[in-house]
Amino acid sequence: MGTRAAIFKEQIDGTYQGIYVALDGGIANTGITLAQHYSEEEKIQKLIDQGFPLRSLGSEVRTLNFDTDEELWAAYSKDLKKLGLLGFDAELPYSSTYIPAGNEPLFEGEIFLAQNLEEIRTFNYLTINKNGEIQGFNDSNIRPRTNWSLSAKEGWVKNPVTLEKHPFTPYRGSDNNGYLYAQQIGGEWLVSVMDKKGEMSEFKPLRPKVQKILREQNLQITSERILLPSNSSVIEILNEQEKENEMNN
Repeated sequence: MGTRAAIFKEQIDGTYQGIYVALDGGIANTGITLAQHYSEEEKIQKLIDQGFPLRSLGSEVRTLNFDTDEELWAAYSKDLKKLGLLGFDAELPYSSTYIPAGNEPLFEGEIFLAQNLEEIRTFNYLTINKNGEIQGFNDSNIRPRTNWSLSAKEGWVKNPVTLEKHPFTPYRGSDNNGYLYAQQIGGEWLVSVMDKKGEMSEFKPLRPKVQKILREQNLQITSERILLPSNSSVIEILNEQEKENEMNN
């Protein structure tokens, strides 16, 4: 249930962007979902661009925040029962996030940035907000506004504003139970897994590991998406919310 992971996507310049996943980050859950439903490079990038840490990864890009909509959460639970999915131990139609109710306007976004796979594997990737500002702390617990940029050739380039007065330490890595995923240019998924000594392995192709699990379950990789029932309670609520938003706009 609480297997934390991180998912990355290689960018054109060779760097990587990523997001955090709080639940079911293992290959049997998140790994299979990535292999079956995120072969298209644009799809995972859209999820990353939303800038929200995920509670769980679903087969669809749309992200639901159940902490801000109790009615939606109740409806989703009802839909899962219709599908025979009684918990977060199976693939879900939608991804979900967990920004606490009332804090959405204050949340600045969370996207991971790394120069290369090794920086990901060693948990040295950084975190930026939706404004592209690197997140961290200093000796006064103040986050000075600095202008940072990342390139594959030059690495992190910084233009400090108040670093002499308040030395800035960026956050590195994220909470993780031993699973890191990265999609290469071209669509191939790689995975790094923690060994018994607590060290992360070199990145290797994800597909063979997924195929092994599916063979044990007498299943196969498919691109078919999980669809909510035609009488889905979630879809009804989402349609009503969209109509209301259109009327207000």
